[in-house]
Amino acid sequence: MISIRRRLLGSILSVLAIVIVILAVAMFFSVRREMDELYDQTMEQVALAIARTGINDELNLNDALPKRGRFTGEDEFLIQIWRGDTLAYSSHASVKFPMQAADGSSYTYFNRQRWNFYRLTTPRGVIQIAQNLHKRHGVIREIYNVLLWPILIQFPILAVLIWLSLTYGFSALSRVSRLIERRSASYLEPISRRGVPVEVLPLVDPVNELLARLRAAFQSQRHFTADAAHELRTPLTAVQLQLDILRRAGNEEERKDAQAGLEKAVARLGRLTDQLLELARQEPETLSRPFEPVDLGHVLADCIDHLRPLAEAREISLSLVSPGSLRVRGSAEQLGTLFGNLVNNAILYTPGQGRVEVSAHDAGETIVVEVNDTGIGIAEKDRLRIFDRFFRIGRSEASGSGLGLSIVKAIADLHDIGIEVLGGNRGVGTRFVLTLQKLHWPGVS
Repeated sequence: MISIRRRLLGSILSVLAIVIVILAVAMFFSVRREMDELYDQTMEQVALAIARTGINDELNLNDALPKRGRFTGEDEFLIQIWRGDTLAYSSHASVKFPMQAADGSSYTYFNRQRWNFYRLTTPRGVIQIAQNLHKRHGVIREIYNVLLWPILIQFPILAVLIWLSLTYGFSALSRVSRLIERRSASYLEPISRRGVPVEVLPLVDPVNELLARLRAAFQSQRHFTADAAHELRTPLTAVQLQLDILRRAGNEEERKDAQAGLEKAVARLGRLTDQLLELARQEPETLSRPFEPVDLGHVLADCIDHLRPLAEAREISLSLVSPGSLRVRGSAEQLGTLFGNLVNNAILYTPGQGRVEVSAHDAGETIVVEVNDTGIGIAEKDRLRIFDRFFRIGRSEASGSGLGLSIVKAIADLHDIGIEVLGGNRGVGTRFVLTLQKLHWPGVS
């Protein structure tokens, strides 16, 4: 598994290690350059100090040379005083460093090693101060090591401090994670935004929105299950009643009546089951996007053709007025279900010899579809409730399940279709007005 904390810690420590290496290298060259300048200036100051103090004219090399034959410390200089071409004094007699040709600071190679020197010519002799660069750099390395160790020791300390800081910084995320883990189907309360860092809010807010949708979905599902169980009880009771009548029938006529009642109850139960399955398919979680271009004219024509036998059986005039091709974006199957339920409802709630008229027209940027009937109408107080599941108009004698318009509403919401419920023409029946967004196809006005 990928750990953001480990990845972040590794990145920070890697950058820190690179910075420390770069700093250590830069510090080494900086210290060496500064110490070289300091030593060169010191050699010059020593030579000037000897010149100001004066050189004893009676200085004899054999008497003045010290007993030391080698350097006792890496920081010592080789001090020489020459009279003409004769070495009058040397701080280290065994070191046969020659007199250089020119005054000033420079360097030369002696015994395969580099030496820096400073030569100063005075009236009483030549003063020459020299130093082995290898021994000088040995001192520089010692100084550098003294400076480097504190930096190296700081690295593990910084690593621990960074780890603790990251742990503290991620504690808010861990707390939110624990709060999310506590959520279940029975506990879907939103996560409190109090104390949540600003950087974590973009995670908490969508989770809260998801929890709200889940809570609404579970609540809707519970209501749906309770309503479905209640609605199924009625046709099942009717089936049981007709079976009892059939068993008690004493003659052929009673058996035929009981059988007809049983068939009617079973048919109603079948319709209700089909509607329940259709409603389940039209839940927002199961509806599909993206949509495709749909010819709404063809959808309406197919819908009318499919329901015409039902209208004729009920002696209802069913008509369609459409300019032909009307293009929208959506699902042809779902739009067919939407308009099929609307027209079917209009037929069921319209008495015999009535009319159901479907019309569609192009309104510029939109397409308007109207479904008019001369049925029983819908009271204004009921128009907001007709899309609720299992709601049926109280004075209706139709055998509908109360689910058809719920399916219509679910499909309309998915397709962003506006629905308006109005009174019918001349105050008779009901008029549904649906507004769909028009699809502009390339090359078609």
